[in-house]
Amino acid sequence: MLGKILIFSVFLIFYNVCANAQGTMSIVTKDFSKYPAMSASVFVFDANGNPVYNLNKNNFVVRDNGLNVPTTNSYVCSAIPDTTFLSVNILFDLALNHNENPDNPFNLGKQLATKIVNRLKFPGDECAISTYDIRSYLNREIDTSRSNLLNEIDLLQPSRGSLFDIAFLSEPANGIKIINRGTNKKVIFFITDGAGAINDTEIINLSKANDIQVYTLCIGRKIPEKLKNVSIETGGWYLDNIEADKIDVSINVMMALAQNHKPCVLQWDNFVSCDDEHTAEIVLPSLNLRDSFNFSFQNAQKASIVSEPQFIGFSSVEVGNKKRLSLTITARNRDILIQELQIDEPFSIVEGNVTNYLLAQNDFLNLTIEYEPQHEAIVFTEIKVISDACDIVPIYITGGFPNTKPIEKTVKIVHPNGGEYLIIGDTSFVEWIGLLPKDVIQLQYSIDNGRKWDTLATNVTGLRKDWVIPNKPSDSCLVKILQLWPNNVGFTLDLKHNGRVNSGFFNREGDLVVTASSDTTAVVWVANTGAKKFILRGHTRPLTWATFDPNDKYVATSSTDSMVMIWSLEDGSLVKVLEDHATRVESVNWSSTGDYLVSSDYLGNVIVWNTNWEIEKKVQSNKGVTWFADFNPIDENLIITANQGGKVKVFNWVNYTLGDMPLVVYDTKSIECTHVTYNTDATKVAAATSSGEPKVLYVWDVNTTDPPLYSITHNIEPGDNNSINFSSFFMHPDLGREVLLTTSTDQTARLWDASDGSPERINDFITDNVFKEHKNSVTTAVFDRFGSRVMTSSWDSTAKIWNLDQKELQQDVSDSVFTIAFAEGKGFEHEFGEVVVDELIDSVFQYVFVNESKFAYNIRNISIGGNHAADFEINSDLEFPILLQSGDTLSLELRFMPKGLGMRSGNLEFQIPGRIIETTLTGFGIERTLKANNRLVDFKLIDVGSIKDSTFIALVTNTSSSPLNITNVGLVGSYRFDFGAIGDKVVTIPAGSDLMMTLRFSPKLIGRKNAQVYFEHDGLGSPTIVNLFGEGVFARNDSITIYIGDHTAEDGDVIQVPIKITGIGEFGIAPSIEGFRTQVKFNATMLEPLDGFTKSTIINGENFIDVDLPTTFGADSVLKTLTFKVGLGNDSITTLTTEFTYPIGFGRVNIFDKAGSFTLTGYCIEGGPRLFDPNGRISLSQNEPNPAVEKTNITIEVVETGVTKLYISDIFGRVVRNVIESSLSPGEHQFSVFTGDLSSGVYFYILETPTQTIMKKMEIKN
Repeated sequence: MLGKILIFSVFLIFYNVCANAQGTMSIVTKDFSKYPAMSASVFVFDANGNPVYNLNKNNFVVRDNGLNVPTTNSYVCSAIPDTTFLSVNILFDLALNHNENPDNPFNLGKQLATKIVNRLKFPGDECAISTYDIRSYLNREIDTSRSNLLNEIDLLQPSRGSLFDIAFLSEPANGIKIINRGTNKKVIFFITDGAGAINDTEIINLSKANDIQVYTLCIGRKIPEKLKNVSIETGGWYLDNIEADKIDVSINVMMALAQNHKPCVLQWDNFVSCDDEHTAEIVLPSLNLRDSFNFSFQNAQKASIVSEPQFIGFSSVEVGNKKRLSLTITARNRDILIQELQIDEPFSIVEGNVTNYLLAQNDFLNLTIEYEPQHEAIVFTEIKVISDACDIVPIYITGGFPNTKPIEKTVKIVHPNGGEYLIIGDTSFVEWIGLLPKDVIQLQYSIDNGRKWDTLATNVTGLRKDWVIPNKPSDSCLVKILQLWPNNVGFTLDLKHNGRVNSGFFNREGDLVVTASSDTTAVVWVANTGAKKFILRGHTRPLTWATFDPNDKYVATSSTDSMVMIWSLEDGSLVKVLEDHATRVESVNWSSTGDYLVSSDYLGNVIVWNTNWEIEKKVQSNKGVTWFADFNPIDENLIITANQGGKVKVFNWVNYTLGDMPLVVYDTKSIECTHVTYNTDATKVAAATSSGEPKVLYVWDVNTTDPPLYSITHNIEPGDNNSINFSSFFMHPDLGREVLLTTSTDQTARLWDASDGSPERINDFITDNVFKEHKNSVTTAVFDRFGSRVMTSSWDSTAKIWNLDQKELQQDVSDSVFTIAFAEGKGFEHEFGEVVVDELIDSVFQYVFVNESKFAYNIRNISIGGNHAADFEINSDLEFPILLQSGDTLSLELRFMPKGLGMRSGNLEFQIPGRIIETTLTGFGIERTLKANNRLVDFKLIDVGSIKDSTFIALVTNTSSSPLNITNVGLVGSYRFDFGAIGDKVVTIPAGSDLMMTLRFSPKLIGRKNAQVYFEHDGLGSPTIVNLFGEGVFARNDSITIYIGDHTAEDGDVIQVPIKITGIGEFGIAPSIEGFRTQVKFNATMLEPLDGFTKSTIINGENFIDVDLPTTFGADSVLKTLTFKVGLGNDSITTLTTEFTYPIGFGRVNIFDKAGSFTLTGYCIEGGPRLFDPNGRISLSQNEPNPAVEKTNITIEVVETGVTKLYISDIFGRVVRNVIESSLSPGEHQFSVFTGDLSSGVYFYILETPTQTIMKKMEIKN
């Protein structure tokens, strides 16, 4: 059928399979883009799933729609030794659909994972298992134990929903991170049936950066495009729509591709058929294996015959005459055998009428069709090409006078023709045959079996009309088609330009008109519809005239740019430019045979041209302007001209030589004679004047130059003096006499009896004899050849076609009634329940919509709207339109992921023909009453056998306004025994309070570990889950010594004190250790730290400075150098002690601190000046009273300026009271602090200045 689309999917996966004990076969890719040349890549596997390569093309049989293809061209294989070991991560979607069917996607996914593990070759291969839903999980670290891996697969449990990005990008256990530790070729086998958004670009880039290939196994559905893109771009592959019977072959294909095996390529030439749908089948008879794929084929690729032109209209040929027209037929896509050409009388094929003729591909055959009418009535036929072509574009032929009814009707309604259901609001169509595509028809419809008819469409062409079905339900509907002549009786058809319209004329057949305008264009219009057929652009200045040749082959145009141009009426192209006029060309006209052309110009020159576009003769008609020149309709050797000076002149142009006088002169006795014409039999001459008083049209007997027979004027009222612009004669068939049309500056055209110049009346449509709708001077007015229409042109920028009469030529009505009805359907409401904000649930709803109509229809789109549309998502793969039979229901997989709290609602919108049906989706967004303050606790690297506690972590918080009961705390996950949760398992948490709990990681083996701690509670969103992650590493017994040597200096000196490293163990410093952090303690009154530290705290006269140390050092073993300023203090010697040193990063190391000393020299024992306050730069008194009851007083002294802070904290370091935070002036300050609202216990109060911190302990009793 026309319009079918060839699916050019060069790399589409197909893997239907026939399996037996001997093995399997699978078509991996196929290519038919160069049909009939075809190819497919094929794997043949033995019983163990290993690729088989010892085959050749003769082992295979290829069939197309059950018929054997004659030959296979080649079978090419590239065998690869099976030496590739794999590092595999089985990445498993926990939200695979899980239902009561044992072959549900979740169980199929576990079967796929099991098959993968069983196919791996341990210990060369290695495998990890990670899973995901709204979190990522490590179920099994990279392992070579088949039993461990299979046990993990067996333990997998389904979840409610999942996200692709979690699988590949989320911490702590995304698929890329887990397999990146692999030592072989790194592969992810991704098992899913999911849908939704995916950050394919980031996943592709991250996978490529780590040399990871993704192989996707999509169960029971088509793979999403972006996930397909991930698979291909990473160098992997994908299989989709996997069902239970495809598991073995799917694993065979994926394992082979992952191990770098390549499928063999089978090539063959398909035989060419005319089928639209194809099933290509590849058979391996010796092993009884077969596989197949389907493809659709478009008409453009089939063997076909096309014609140019596609149809022929002979139109008006007089009885007794003959007319011939030609066309060509061409073979497309292959050689075509034409057995016979058939055509009905009164047409015949006089040239090219072949039998048993082989028309080669792309060759053409010329046909000449002769029409010999037996009557004037319309006739219609079709050339029938009897051949082996698949498609033959119909070749329609008509003849006869277009205003004469056919003896037997030819038009026939094809659709709707009875029994159809047309849906209100939908766009259907009306289709008919028996006319040419250009023929204009009227369409009507009835909803009461033809008793009353309404207009469906008017002036329709093309053999088909789209119809928006009205809201008029009925089961008694009919359509009627009418062919009228003309088609728009009772009104005028306006043809608009952007400038004055200087002329307008019908062609011989009356189906086209041409207008010439001052906007520099001429336009060829379809006369029945007013549609533009061609716009003729080429002139550079205003056009003066445009006219058809009598054979309807050309249009000639003249212009003030001094050019005459000839245009093809076949395609509107420019044929020739005639450039021999030296000034503006005023007119151009054809002879009655079309053999000659005459043009006149502003200097009085007249040129006669032949149809080779050569000059036949130049005639000097006038010394001034020759406004118009035309041929005598009976004797084309004669031309007549209208001239400035008022003279009408007749010349025999054939015999003319320069200086010859005219044969005849008719004198209007006016200054300007602007137009002249003969009547139909050349017995009269009419000349129009535009000067003098009155301005009239004179009509002479052709043989008498004076006096005229009569004159005509458009002057109606006294004082009128309207110019006559143009006149034309016409032998009217209905009146049986000749009439005369005139145009004038009075904005009208008028109709007269040509015998005496009296006003003529045709029908009631034309008031009296006047055509008056123009708003400026009317330039031309002519009848069509049937007298049923008049065309006028005007300086008001329009031309008009006036329809004067109407005839019904033929009609047809639907054979029987059809139905107009609403498409009825119902959507079902669905509720998702409570879901935590930003988490999700995926649900399959079996009944979301039902077709309640008596007929089938297409669902054209399904979308989600409403206030919270972003909270809902359609997961199902939908390919529109979806055909739904009467009574059928539709199921969908939907997702709810609330973005906010409370009731969330959306509309599921079904677009069916003519309407949209909505149904409601609801869910409730909640916030967990027990909030996890950290969704992930990562213990980093811990030595195997060691223990690391997250001491007193405020792990979860009761966010509600009421107490919350925790009923159980537990651990889940394959590595749950490597983690611990230390604390009460049943506890009540006050409103707004935290649960303090110690989490422990104690890895028993090397490798990454993952588990989850869960808190079951009586609040919303139970349980609350925290993900735990850590890695056990090899325990190293490293050791180092950090020390400061002994130093001396006098007061006022600035000294450098290096911190050194020594005693490094045999293993050195672990690469995972990034540095060390230590405290250096000394007498605060003797040394002022200037550089090399991060923080200074003075407690009881001792300064503690925090120092960060690197792990790198030079030959001098110096890690860092501190800078001090020396002053007289309260002593002459102080220790320089490093203490509390610990590593930054991951790893264990035994650190020994070795103290040094500083000795002050050169000081006086008595009365020497002191650079430092003996109590340091700041002081903090003990609070009074202590213990504090209700309130206490704290005194501080500061020396430096800047922001000073004083606050109280509990033993966990949480600030419970801010006393002051502002700039204080140097000196002593006292503060009274209220403590009555604090619980009894031990607290600390801390004083911080820009450079120092002092902390003291206090006790509160309330």
